[in-house]
Amino acid sequence: LILNPFTLKVVTLAGGQSRTVRADSVSGGGVAWAADGYLYVDGGSGLARVRPDGTGYAIVLPLDTARAENGISWPTVLPNGRGLLMRVRRIGDATSDFRIIAFDPRNRARKELITGVFARYSPTGHLLWVTADGELHAQRFDLDQLELRGEPRTLWSGLSIAVFGATSLALSAAGDLLYVPGVASTGFAALTWVTRDGAKTRADTTPVEGLVSAMALSPDGSAVALEIQRRIWLKRFGGPAQLVTSEARSSKAPTWIPGGSGRELLYAREYRAEIYRRRADGSGGAELVWRGPGGTIGRMALHPDGKTMVVDGEASVSGRYALYTMRLDSSSATKPLFPSSAGESTPAFSRDGKWLSYVSSESGRPEVYVRPFPGVEAMKVQVSIEGGTSPRWNPAGQELFYRSAKGDVMVARFSASTGFTVTGVKRLFTPAGDPGSGGVVLYDVSPDGQRFLMLDVIPGRSSSTGARVVLVHNFADELLRRVP
Repeated sequence: LILNPFTLKVVTLAGGQSRTVRADSVSGGGVAWAADGYLYVDGGSGLARVRPDGTGYAIVLPLDTARAENGISWPTVLPNGRGLLMRVRRIGDATSDFRIIAFDPRNRARKELITGVFARYSPTGHLLWVTADGELHAQRFDLDQLELRGEPRTLWSGLSIAVFGATSLALSAAGDLLYVPGVASTGFAALTWVTRDGAKTRADTTPVEGLVSAMALSPDGSAVALEIQRRIWLKRFGGPAQLVTSEARSSKAPTWIPGGSGRELLYAREYRAEIYRRRADGSGGAELVWRGPGGTIGRMALHPDGKTMVVDGEASVSGRYALYTMRLDSSSATKPLFPSSAGESTPAFSRDGKWLSYVSSESGRPEVYVRPFPGVEAMKVQVSIEGGTSPRWNPAGQELFYRSAKGDVMVARFSASTGFTVTGVKRLFTPAGDPGSGGVVLYDVSPDGQRFLMLDVIPGRSSSTGARVVLVHNFADELLRRVP
């Protein structure tokens, strides 16, 4: 089982308590159990294998970064120990560009097979694959050479295609086929404005394709920077999505540089302690503005002075996950914000830069706190009640928003005339939005503080057929007839 946010577990078919195999170093691209006893899984940076007891973890097929690959998913085991089939995607790929490859364990080599989103091997000696338009195809497959033979045939159309090309299709040992029908859609979530009472209106008519890991609304509210599949995109409302980070390397955590309508962004390199500056329209080159001695950067908060940054992550050689501060006009090492760490994360500055909000688990559960900046040791105020995450300041008023442990959007009013005093906390609404990476519901606040930009699920890629499952008896016989 792969559970969100990506924990690998095993459980006996007779039921009982599940057991965790890996709680890290796995991603959401499926799992296969091979005859050699190993579990093969999407490891984030490539195809990984691990024993059911959690030992022996290793990346056996890394992503080809020279080809800008950023995802391996849906592994399936070939018979007789001949390897695995899987689907790979590259940075910037449309779903129709995804490719099916075979992995040969004898020489740890890969073979490119066909364009598709999902593939399975049939004991009849055929490769079955599904394309982005929901069509099922078949072709003879040489299992020893891992090569396609003859001509491909389209069997039928109308299979349901979910985000990242996920397809519900299975073959039985008896030669039956099981699949979920549906109508393919161009997207699965839409940018949506949500008012304080929960009313929703579309912010843009174009669906968002891909898993969004971060969003940052521009200072004037006319555009949003999105982290989609480890790339930074700019979406101006009413216009097309524009790729900002065109270089073949993973980027994350888009952050607007203060001032005007917002023409420049900062972003971090994935798996690196580096911060880059670039024009929001993607023109010009990326300027390296800070490089640390080691570690990785998670989320970033830029002070209104445009030079001071607070980040969460392992942004030092110590490997400690905490909040760190640095100056972007120097190459000095990061400094821990607090003497000791309780897993602080998600920093955010108030509009005047005098206060820093963040999340800490020092009490045993995540809560939202506020401290003065830069003198963080002068005071500490707990804002949330019974759990809180994702703090966001109101750009236009004395308010701090956050998500409660129940998932509600909350607002805390405060006075900062003498210190920082919370004058009231109340629930606004419960969002029914789309969870982004790691299951976190993403949002940002409009410049007037009256609306929230969120992702809203587009109802059902398969809504025209309902929740149905189709069983095709004796599918193997038909396959041999149509593709001899």
